[in-house]
Amino acid sequence: MAALAQSWQRSGHVLGTLDVDDLENTAGTARCMNAVRSAAGPTRRVVRGVATRLDALSQIARRFGASARADDDAAAAALRGLADR
Repeated sequence: MAALAQSWQRSGHVLGTLDVDDLENTAGTARCMNAVRSAAGPTRRVVRGVATRLDALSQIARRFGASARADDDAAAAALRGLADR
């Protein structure tokens, strides 16, 4: 779980720092170049949104892993307590 959380956090960071400014600065007058230029804003918003979600998922995975370990430890302690009976 920790490795998954770390991977999601790292991927979110990479996406969050992705530079799409070159899209806005694409030269040319063809319609396809206009489309590339106009894609910069939406691309920036999508990338930020996915990065934020990956970061949130990594935090949730960390909390889940910690909770699962605590539950396992409590169950193990309860089972060990039965050995004396």
